[in-house]
Amino acid sequence: MYMKKLLLYFAIATSISFLVSGCAASYKHIHPSSLNYSNKSSDKGVDFYYSYNVLQQAGNKKYGKKEEKNFLRVVSVKLTNNSGKDLSFGDDIRVFNGDTPITINYPAETHLKTKQTVPTYFLYMLFSFVKLNITKTDQYGFTTGQSYPIGLVLGPGLTLINVLTADGANKKYKDELISNNPIGKIIKNGETVYGLMSVNDTNYNNLQVKVIVKTEQAEKTLK
Repeated sequence: MYMKKLLLYFAIATSISFLVSGCAASYKHIHPSSLNYSNKSSDKGVDFYYSYNVLQQAGNKKYGKKEEKNFLRVVSVKLTNNSGKDLSFGDDIRVFNGDTPITINYPAETHLKTKQTVPTYFLYMLFSFVKLNITKTDQYGFTTGQSYPIGLVLGPGLTLINVLTADGANKKYKDELISNNPIGKIIKNGETVYGLMSVNDTNYNNLQVKVIVKTEQAEKTLK
């Protein structure tokens, strides 16, 4: 009898451990302005600081794994403009890997590829069929059993909790990506701005900033 109880408790503990490891995760904000930046590149009065692995460092392991799986790097950046004029990130200010210009993804694309997949958490509904069977043997050797349909609560409960958690986390993640999107941002002379950008890469490359100098004739043509 003691051994049966021990095995039952072990099975329950193992199941709980499995459920926790596969559960939806909440989102923890990165806050680019609060980070320390050790990587720096400068050009024509513009200082570009950047930091990799920011999703993992903030405690967003699920998002970090999706980042790796989809060959993306979410990078936190800091830009200080002392060029003497206002500049646009992505137009006047560009980021390179060596001589190759870096393509920066828009927030919607980054979010789509790295968000938690909410529909997968509906698989927890399979626990609706789980029953807890308990047998007892009395002093005369007679065995009786009872079955408890705990899955009727467990399945829907786990599904609801995980779906709501993942959906809420995804929204917070998307909001932070959008609010910190540097693409097209005008950085005034003397201003420092922070942002989050993602690049299509699997490596931690050394990034370089380059300020594109336009001639007056070219500027008139663009206008």
